[in-house]
Amino acid sequence: MEYKELLRTFNQGDIALIKSLLLAEGIDYYLQGEDFNLVRPLALPPVFMVREDQYQEAQDIIKGLNISFGSKSAREFLPEDGGEDDVQETGD
Repeated sequence: MEYKELLRTFNQGDIALIKSLLLAEGIDYYLQGEDFNLVRPLALPPVFMVREDQYQEAQDIIKGLNISFGSKSAREFLPEDGGEDDVQETGD
């Protein structure tokens, strides 16, 4: 059975949420590097790996979430393309 990378994140809150959602929907996954992150934080982000045949379903489950790579929203790292999903400056 082949697995495919779904996403990477350091954010422990996002990790807990995604684990819960994938488990509730019956998606087979493993979190590569989760324990390593405890020993060497911020060295390498944990990677969610899902079965290839469940990849699209897993993407559909998490697509509406505002996932963070670290302390910033993942959307803040997307290139600006003029699309409607662009992050707007809030003046913070």
